[in-house]
Amino acid sequence: MVCGLLALRVPCTTFSADMENNRLLASDPSVRTEILCLLGDEAYDDDGSPDREWIRERITSDITLKEGLESILHPRIRKGWENQASACRGPEAPLFLAEMPLLFENGLRNHFDFAVVVGCSESVRRERLASHRGMNGTTASRWLCLQMPQVEKCLLADHLIWNDGSLACLESQTDLLSSLILS
Repeated sequence: MVCGLLALRVPCTTFSADMENNRLLASDPSVRTEILCLLGDEAYDDDGSPDREWIRERITSDITLKEGLESILHPRIRKGWENQASACRGPEAPLFLAEMPLLFENGLRNHFDFAVVVGCSESVRRERLASHRGMNGTTASRWLCLQMPQVEKCLLADHLIWNDGSLACLESQTDLLSSLILS
């Protein structure tokens, strides 16, 4: 959401690792073939759509499967953002904003001029995982354990936006960040 709000305020090109991940899972035939080999036929529903809940359960309970899935998806995601970032180089090029939940975990920080972490309280994180991704408490806990602790990400960030409050509060913080970016 913050990337979208920034895009309304700053001339830029945006990239979302989550959206690219979803696109690859849903529509890339080679990704589908590799995931079926890794996880089995249950990874996709009869209509050909990925069974995200089933995949999530498998990768949060077996680190080897998580690493296998990442080896399928992450190089393709990286190629996507690298291509867009390359197109944004030069004095007249727009700013490149990338939304990457695993920026620090994947050692990608040095590829970007600055990093913004959007944080929130643990209870809000769990609530959002339940409402936006349909995760139960156990799966949400396992999911969060697979990521770098939020406090570490906050310490590594150049800028922090705290997203526990209202949309107006988030927009206000985004206004401040955009004025820093444009200065």
